[in-house]
Amino acid sequence: MLFRSEYKKVLNFIFLHSLRIVLAPVNLSGKISQSSAVIVIPHNIFLLFDKEFIKVMGNRQSFSRLFDPPPDTKLMKDILVASLRSPDHMGLRPYRFILISGEQRNKLGELFAEHKLDISVDENPEMSHVAKQKAFRAPLIIVGIVSFQENQRVPRWEQKIAAAGVIHNIGLGVYASGFGSIWRTGDFASSDIVRKGLKVNSSEEIIGFLYVGSRPEKQRKLKPAAIDDFFSYWSD
Repeated sequence: MLFRSEYKKVLNFIFLHSLRIVLAPVNLSGKISQSSAVIVIPHNIFLLFDKEFIKVMGNRQSFSRLFDPPPDTKLMKDILVASLRSPDHMGLRPYRFILISGEQRNKLGELFAEHKLDISVDENPEMSHVAKQKAFRAPLIIVGIVSFQENQRVPRWEQKIAAAGVIHNIGLGVYASGFGSIWRTGDFASSDIVRKGLKVNSSEEIIGFLYVGSRPEKQRKLKPAAIDDFFSYWSD
Protein backbone atom coordinates (compact mmCIF):
# COMPACT_ATOMS: atom_id res chain seq x y z
CA MET A 1 0.00 0.00 0.00
CA LEU A 2 1.28 3.46 -0.89
CA PHE A 3 1.46 6.21 1.70
CA ARG A 4 -0.12 9.57 0.87
CA SER A 5 3.32 11.05 0.22
CA GLU A 6 3.99 8.34 -2.38
CA TYR A 7 0.63 8.94 -4.06
CA LYS A 8 1.51 12.60 -4.30
CA LYS A 9 4.85 11.77 -5.94
CA VAL A 10 3.06 9.62 -8.50
CA LEU A 11 0.53 12.35 -9.25
CA ASN A 12 3.28 14.95 -9.53
CA PHE A 13 5.03 12.76 -12.09
CA ILE A 14 1.81 12.38 -14.07
CA PHE A 15 1.21 16.11 -14.28
CA LEU A 16 4.84 17.07 -14.95
CA HIS A 17 5.05 14.66 -17.87
CA SER A 18 1.51 15.28 -19.18
CA LEU A 19 0.61 11.63 -18.80
CA ARG A 20 -2.79 10.01 -18.67
CA ILE A 21 -3.64 7.06 -16.47
CA VAL A 22 -5.21 4.20 -18.40
CA LEU A 23 -6.95 1.43 -16.53
CA ALA A 24 -6.72 -1.75 -18.56
CA PRO A 25 -8.69 -4.57 -16.90
CA VAL A 26 -7.00 -7.97 -17.07
CA ASN A 27 -9.12 -11.06 -17.77
CA LEU A 28 -8.61 -14.52 -16.27
CA SER A 29 -6.18 -15.52 -19.03
CA GLY A 30 -3.87 -12.70 -18.07
CA LYS A 31 -4.51 -10.71 -21.25
CA ILE A 32 -5.50 -7.05 -21.24
CA SER A 33 -9.16 -6.50 -21.96
CA GLN A 34 -10.25 -4.51 -25.01
CA SER A 35 -12.08 -2.03 -22.80
CA SER A 36 -10.14 0.56 -20.89
CA ALA A 37 -10.87 3.78 -19.05
CA VAL A 38 -9.00 7.06 -18.97
CA ILE A 39 -8.99 8.82 -15.60
CA VAL A 40 -8.99 12.60 -15.66
CA ILE A 41 -7.33 13.93 -12.51
CA PRO A 42 -7.96 17.59 -11.62
CA HIS A 43 -5.04 19.70 -10.44
CA ASN A 44 -6.83 20.63 -7.21
CA ILE A 45 -6.44 17.04 -6.01
CA PHE A 46 -3.19 18.23 -4.43
CA LEU A 47 -5.28 20.34 -2.06
CA LEU A 48 -6.59 17.12 -0.55
CA PHE A 49 -3.09 16.20 0.61
CA ASP A 50 -2.39 19.71 1.91
CA LYS A 51 -5.64 19.78 3.88
CA GLU A 52 -4.90 16.34 5.26
CA PHE A 53 -1.58 17.59 6.61
CA ILE A 54 -3.26 20.57 8.25
CA LYS A 55 -5.74 18.14 9.80
CA VAL A 56 -2.83 16.12 11.21
CA MET A 57 -1.38 19.28 12.74
CA GLY A 58 -4.71 20.15 14.31
CA ASN A 59 -5.28 16.68 15.77
CA ARG A 60 -1.77 16.02 17.09
CA GLN A 61 -1.66 15.29 20.81
CA SER A 62 0.72 13.82 23.35
CA PHE A 63 0.32 10.34 24.82
CA SER A 64 1.63 9.65 28.31
CA ARG A 65 1.93 5.93 27.58
CA LEU A 66 3.00 4.38 24.28
CA PHE A 67 3.18 0.77 23.18
CA ASP A 68 4.89 -1.67 20.83
CA PRO A 69 5.50 -1.59 17.99
CA PRO A 70 7.28 1.68 17.27
CA PRO A 71 7.63 2.87 13.65
CA ASP A 72 9.79 0.42 11.69
CA THR A 73 13.35 1.31 10.74
CA LYS A 74 12.52 2.45 7.19
CA LEU A 75 9.65 4.68 8.26
CA MET A 76 11.61 6.11 11.17
CA LYS A 77 14.49 6.95 8.85
CA ASP A 78 12.13 8.79 6.50
CA ILE A 79 10.69 10.77 9.42
CA LEU A 80 14.14 11.69 10.73
CA VAL A 81 15.35 12.84 7.32
CA ALA A 82 12.25 14.99 6.84
CA SER A 83 12.55 16.44 10.35
CA LEU A 84 15.86 18.07 9.44
CA ARG A 85 13.98 20.52 7.20
CA SER A 86 13.23 22.53 10.34
CA PRO A 87 14.31 26.21 10.16
CA ASP A 88 17.98 26.59 11.02
CA HIS A 89 19.60 30.04 10.90
CA MET A 90 22.93 29.94 9.00
CA GLY A 91 22.53 26.19 8.54
CA LEU A 92 24.55 25.42 11.66
CA ARG A 93 22.74 22.15 12.42
CA PRO A 94 23.52 22.67 16.13
CA TYR A 95 22.05 19.40 17.32
CA ARG A 96 22.32 15.66 17.52
CA PHE A 97 19.93 12.94 18.60
CA ILE A 98 20.33 9.58 20.33
CA LEU A 99 17.81 6.80 19.62
CA ILE A 100 17.30 4.35 22.48
CA SER A 101 15.20 1.19 22.16
CA GLY A 102 15.05 -2.44 23.22
CA GLU A 103 17.42 -3.50 25.99
CA GLN A 104 19.25 -0.17 25.80
CA ARG A 105 16.34 1.28 27.76
CA ASN A 106 17.64 -0.68 30.76
CA LYS A 107 20.81 1.41 30.73
CA LEU A 108 18.82 4.63 30.45
CA GLY A 109 16.56 3.48 33.27
CA GLU A 110 19.59 2.82 35.46
CA LEU A 111 20.77 6.38 34.85
CA PHE A 112 17.34 7.69 35.81
CA ALA A 113 17.36 5.60 38.99
CA GLU A 114 20.90 6.65 39.92
CA HIS A 115 19.96 10.29 39.46
CA LYS A 116 16.92 9.99 41.75
CA LEU A 117 19.00 8.32 44.46
CA ASP A 118 21.62 11.03 44.12
CA ILE A 119 19.17 13.89 44.73
CA SER A 120 17.12 12.07 47.36
CA VAL A 121 17.59 12.75 51.06
CA ASP A 122 16.64 9.20 51.97
CA GLU A 123 17.58 6.12 49.98
CA ASN A 124 14.24 4.78 48.79
CA PRO A 125 14.37 1.56 46.70
CA GLU A 126 10.80 2.09 45.55
CA MET A 127 11.59 5.56 44.21
CA SER A 128 14.59 4.15 42.39
CA HIS A 129 12.43 1.44 40.81
CA VAL A 130 9.80 3.96 39.68
CA ALA A 131 12.49 6.15 38.12
CA LYS A 132 13.96 3.20 36.20
CA GLN A 133 10.56 2.21 34.81
CA LYS A 134 10.19 5.65 33.24
CA ALA A 135 12.56 4.51 30.53
CA PHE A 136 9.96 1.92 29.53
CA ARG A 137 7.04 4.26 28.91
CA ALA A 138 7.60 3.81 25.17
CA PRO A 139 9.45 1.35 22.92
CA LEU A 140 11.60 4.13 21.44
CA ILE A 141 13.12 7.19 23.09
CA ILE A 142 14.85 9.95 21.16
CA VAL A 143 17.14 12.16 23.21
CA GLY A 144 17.36 15.67 21.78
CA ILE A 145 20.70 17.40 22.31
CA VAL A 146 21.63 20.93 21.27
CA SER A 147 25.33 21.21 20.40
CA PHE A 148 26.09 24.90 20.78
CA GLN A 149 28.38 26.48 18.21
CA GLU A 150 30.19 29.78 18.40
CA ASN A 151 28.52 32.14 15.97
CA GLN A 152 28.01 35.87 16.44
CA ARG A 153 24.92 35.92 14.25
CA VAL A 154 23.19 32.96 15.88
CA PRO A 155 22.92 33.21 19.68
CA ARG A 156 22.63 30.12 21.85
CA TRP A 157 18.91 30.57 22.45
CA GLU A 158 18.30 30.52 18.70
CA GLN A 159 20.34 27.36 18.30
CA LYS A 160 18.25 25.75 21.01
CA ILE A 161 15.09 26.68 19.10
CA ALA A 162 16.52 25.09 15.95
CA ALA A 163 17.06 21.83 17.82
CA ALA A 164 13.57 22.01 19.32
CA GLY A 165 12.14 22.49 15.83
CA VAL A 166 13.59 19.16 14.74
CA ILE A 167 12.04 17.38 17.72
CA HIS A 168 8.70 18.98 16.94
CA ASN A 169 8.95 17.85 13.31
CA ILE A 170 9.71 14.29 14.43
CA GLY A 171 6.60 14.34 16.61
CA LEU A 172 4.46 15.56 13.71
CA GLY A 173 5.92 12.95 11.38
CA VAL A 174 5.29 10.20 13.90
CA TYR A 175 1.68 11.28 14.39
CA ALA A 176 1.07 11.65 10.64
CA SER A 177 2.30 8.07 10.22
CA GLY A 178 -0.27 6.71 12.66
CA PHE A 179 1.92 6.52 15.77
CA GLY A 180 2.24 8.73 18.84
CA SER A 181 4.78 10.56 20.95
CA ILE A 182 5.29 12.74 24.00
CA TRP A 183 8.06 15.24 24.66
CA ARG A 184 9.37 15.07 28.22
CA THR A 185 12.08 17.01 30.06
CA GLY A 186 12.08 17.17 33.87
CA ASP A 187 15.17 16.94 36.06
CA PHE A 188 16.58 14.05 34.00
CA ALA A 189 17.40 16.51 31.22
CA SER A 190 19.70 18.55 33.46
CA SER A 191 21.09 15.66 35.51
CA ASP A 192 24.89 15.40 35.54
CA ILE A 193 24.55 11.63 35.93
CA VAL A 194 22.30 11.30 32.88
CA ARG A 195 24.47 13.70 30.89
CA LYS A 196 27.62 11.74 31.69
CA GLY A 197 25.99 8.42 30.91
CA LEU A 198 24.81 9.69 27.51
CA LYS A 199 28.20 11.33 26.85
CA VAL A 200 26.79 14.83 26.61
CA ASN A 201 29.74 17.22 26.75
CA SER A 202 30.06 20.63 28.40
CA SER A 203 29.11 22.52 25.22
CA GLU A 204 25.87 20.58 24.85
CA GLU A 205 22.49 20.50 26.55
CA ILE A 206 19.69 17.94 26.65
CA ILE A 207 16.49 19.67 25.60
CA GLY A 208 14.16 16.72 25.91
CA PHE A 209 13.27 13.06 25.58
CA LEU A 210 10.80 12.24 22.82
CA TYR A 211 8.99 9.00 23.65
CA VAL A 212 7.67 7.25 20.52
CA GLY A 213 5.43 4.25 19.96
CA SER A 214 1.98 3.01 19.06
CA ARG A 215 -0.93 5.07 20.34
CA PRO A 216 -3.42 3.80 22.92
CA GLU A 217 -6.83 2.77 21.57
CA LYS A 218 -8.62 5.66 23.25
CA GLN A 219 -7.61 9.23 22.51
CA ARG A 220 -8.90 12.24 24.33
CA LYS A 221 -11.11 14.71 22.52
CA LEU A 222 -9.38 17.97 21.83
CA LYS A 223 -11.05 21.30 22.40
CA PRO A 224 -10.50 23.76 19.56
CA ALA A 225 -8.24 26.61 20.62
CA ALA A 226 -9.57 30.17 20.57
CA ILE A 227 -7.05 31.60 18.12
CA ASP A 228 -7.93 35.19 19.06
CA ASP A 229 -6.32 34.50 22.44
CA PHE A 230 -2.97 33.86 20.75
CA PHE A 231 -2.96 35.57 17.36
CA SER A 232 -3.75 39.09 16.25
CA TYR A 233 -3.03 41.31 13.29
CA TRP A 234 -0.81 44.26 14.06
CA SER A 235 -2.52 47.61 13.69
CA ASP A 236 -1.40 51.16 14.46
